[in-house]
Order: sequence, then C-alpha cells, then structure tokens
Amino acid sequence: MIFATPGLLLALPVLALWALWRWRRPRRGTALVVADLDVAAIATMTTWRTRLRWLPAATRLAVIALLVVAMAQPRQGLALTPVPEDGIDIVVALDVSSSMDNFSVSRDRTRLQAAREVVTEFVETLEGNRVNREWLYHYMNKPYSMRRTLTIAMPIFHFPDDESRLMADYMAHVFVDSQLGAAWRLIRDQAVPQRGKALFKAKGCIACHQLHGTGGDVGPSLTTQVPEFPHGTWVGDKLKGEWIYPWLKNPQALLPDTIEPNLGLSDQEAIDLTAYLLTLKNPEFQKPAIQKSKVQKDAEPQEKK
Repeated sequence: MIFATPGLLLALPVLALWALWRWRRPRRGTALVVADLDVAAIATMTTWRTRLRWLPAATRLAVIALLVVAMAQPRQGLALTPVPEDGIDIVVALDVSSSMDNFSVSRDRTRLQAAREVVTEFVETLEGNRVNREWLYHYMNKPYSMRRTLTIAMPIFHFPDDESRLMADYMAHVFVDSQLGAAWRLIRDQAVPQRGKALFKAKGCIACHQLHGTGGDVGPSLTTQVPEFPHGTWVGDKLKGEWIYPWLKNPQALLPDTIEPNLGLSDQEAIDLTAYLLTLKNPEFQKPAIQKSKVQKDAEPQEKK
C-alpha cells in the first residue's frame, strides 16, 4: 500500500502522544460531604457507565486518526499511467506470388518458407544481445543472406538513414536480456584466444563453417566479407561475446530448432572459443578505426619539456 501524501501520517504519532498525556495526567478530585455512610456508598458505586467513561474520548481519537489516514490517500493495486513517447512500427511485407513456391538453392524448402524463417528469427532473437549496433544499422539499409546456400535474405525496406539508425538504437536497448551475457562479462578476462583457436580445430567446427575460404556451408561463414557492405561482416565484426558464449554452451537454449550441435563445452572452453571468434574481424575495416585513433592522438597537444 502506498499513500499519495504520506507526510500527513506524521500526525498519528503526535495524536498518540496527546492521548497518552490525557490518559496519564493527574485528575482533580471532587469533594462530597455527606452525613450518611449509605449515601456515600451509593455515590461511589461502580457502574457500566463509569467503567466505559473512556469510550467517547477513545472513539473521537479513533475518528481523528482515521481522518488523518484518509487525508493521506492510501492506494493499492495497479494504475495505468500514459507515458507519451516516440516509436517505430515495423511492417514486414512478403511476396506470396507463385514464384515464391519455387525451391531455394538448398532444395530443402521453398523460397517463401525460407523468407518466413529469416523474418521469424529476426523478430524472435535478442538482436540487442546478439549483434553489434553499428553492424545492425548497416544491415537495416543493406540486408544480405547469412549463408551462401540461402539466397533469401531479409527484405530491403529502403529505410531513410535516420530511421535505420533509430531502429538499430531501439533494438540495441529493447531486444536484450540483461542476464544473457552476465556470465561472459564476469569471466571474459580469463579467456585465452589461442586455446580457443586450437579448440576450434579439435572440435571440427570447420566442417560446418567457412574460415578463410575453407570449410562447410551448413552454418554461416566466419570470415566472408559481403561485397559492397559498408561494415565488416566477419563473425567478430558482427556478433557480441555476450551472445556467442551462451550459444556455444547451449545453442538449443537460445534457438530450440537450431541444428547447431551442443559440444558440451566447459565454461573455460566456451570463453576461450568465444574470445577466438571475436578476434576474427576483417582487417580492412579495422584500419580506418586504427588510423582515426592515431590521428586523434597526433592532434592532441604535446607538453613542452
């Protein structure tokens, strides 16, 4: 229970102290002179009226206390408070013409089924935990297929630049689970990327994932740069450690229908492999950031010796 004006409740202790003072203060006696002892006995006889003489005062005190509580406006339950804010509604439009009934390159589903899977994965996954905000911003403008064998990608919506930026910021803040990456943030300092690289080879990950032009096509490529995409598309450019780590520990906990195998990795193995995957970044898109940092450093005033 809450009160709209809780300060009024401070009057209750004052009221209680006043009642205690009234109860315990000395009372002035009344002298009565009588000649007959029987009359005196009748005058001092205890009755229900005399026993309950405190009741009117106590009732008045209780009424005053209840009035104070009522004036404090007690409240309990839920209240709906409208909060005006700006937002974006995302409408996904899919082509349902007969051409979408044709099979995709992988021949295991139609183009419409593949498109539905891409849109469903985009909506249901926690993109704020999963991908870097800058990559997501560029992906809004220029979506691409995550696999070479899958020709269907998210539809191109031709968003204005400011709307793409706004949606990327929105998803980075809303489509998140604060507990998802908690374990990674706690133990990432213990990661050793070189051990993760050796583990990548030992577990046979290259059988399903492309690495520098070698490997399978079952899963997404880890080091393929999408042509004309203005941001690195290697795994380290795109994904966050707070997603990769729990994904490696238990992929089905994040996407129950995924075909990614659960390798039964220990915590240390998972953080080592996560750290290695995060090192896989397109160096061509790292140079501008490095050069910009160097320019800013050179522009800083040097102290005279």
